[in-house]
Amino acid sequence: MVVRILVLVVLLLFTSTAFAENKEKDAKLEEIIVTATKTPHTLEDVPVETTLITKEDIENSDAKNVSEILRNIPGFYIQGENVPGSSAWRSSLRGFSFDSGYGLILINGERVLGGAMGEYGISLNQIPVDMIERIEIVKGPASVLYGSDAMAGVVNIITKPVPETPLFTVSGGYGSYDSSSANIAYGQRINKFGFLVSAQRETAERGRYGASEDDFRGEYVLTKLSYDISEKAFLSLGINYDHLQWKYQDEEKLRFSPAFEISLPDTSVLKIKGYWYRLNMDSFSPGYTRRFGDISYTQAEVQYTKPIGNNQLVTAGGEYLQRDIEASFADKNDTFQSLYLQDEINLKPFDIVIGGRLDDNSLYGTEVNPKASVLWEAAANTRVRASIGRAFKSPTIRQLYVSFKHGNWWNKPNEDLNPEVSWGYSAGIEHRVFKGLSANLSVFRNDVK
Repeated sequence: MVVRILVLVVLLLFTSTAFAENKEKDAKLEEIIVTATKTPHTLEDVPVETTLITKEDIENSDAKNVSEILRNIPGFYIQGENVPGSSAWRSSLRGFSFDSGYGLILINGERVLGGAMGEYGISLNQIPVDMIERIEIVKGPASVLYGSDAMAGVVNIITKPVPETPLFTVSGGYGSYDSSSANIAYGQRINKFGFLVSAQRETAERGRYGASEDDFRGEYVLTKLSYDISEKAFLSLGINYDHLQWKYQDEEKLRFSPAFEISLPDTSVLKIKGYWYRLNMDSFSPGYTRRFGDISYTQAEVQYTKPIGNNQLVTAGGEYLQRDIEASFADKNDTFQSLYLQDEINLKPFDIVIGGRLDDNSLYGTEVNPKASVLWEAAANTRVRASIGRAFKSPTIRQLYVSFKHGNWWNKPNEDLNPEVSWGYSAGIEHRVFKGLSANLSVFRNDVK
């Protein structure tokens, strides 16, 4: 398996076209967040309730997986073994289960598949800690920008960027349940071209759902390529490969993520990006029905952001997402076509964000999701945030299509299910005691139908 990883690394290095990755030039990377509004903001000035876990936070935590990083974040409930291969599939945010599709997990802003119960469950532990640059968490309904599944909020795991100077790292570890990890990474920038390749291998003798014994092996390869067309235009290409194996489960994931960004003369910004993501799975254990096959996402998005005057920023975009299932339990596909519009208004001491999104799905029709958020700078070190928004969750693949036996009972699907919808309300106050220490209190309510 180690040889297989090294061969794949070499192939990716020498056969991939040189594209580019967008670079944050405004401030330190850890201080800028993009998930909450899809535009750059400092953490303290974003109107939407957001938590940032920086690279330093991750390094100081000695965490072995993402679940362990998030365990102490207010609003999260994490249940799962903290060893490689653990799924933490019962994790929840503000009472909503990720496994049931109520919280959206992204990697570099892109949806993920599987990672817990195969075609259904979504695990927080999607990527090794050594490959993570930072994690941005948006709490509350986020369907206005991200569509289905963002009822509780969004967890965006952002991987390490292409380094500006040559970088070579080797790391490893060993722990309980005979768990081990080893990582190697190399990257550099050569004139306008840059690249980063990271490979990691994990092993453990612990089950993903808390079973006493198992035989887990995970192999991960992350490749980022970048090319600066000019000072205002960038191309990028990401390639991810994961292969995860347990005693009764095998998952292989492959992702290609091209992107183009250009800053126009009128200070507006145009982004064109997309990804193709495939999960190949084979799941079987005694007393269960075997489930195997491919599930894939094909996504394309156009986003245009333009300042209006000195106190307004308008973002408009369109997205196309197709889901294909070619598996033992179904041969289906469906599509989402989406339009969104967002207006950020600065009226000191208030920052206001108003937006709306229209999603049209080929199976269950149209959903319209508005949201409004406000930030009030009540004092020099005190900020008040409030928001109201609508979100929806489309039926999961298991709920729609998968009939299987689980011990003494059967799961029966229903293709006539409609999406669940919710209205979410939140308000919070944050006070900065001094640099590096702040306190906040939030209240929230979600009404789900």
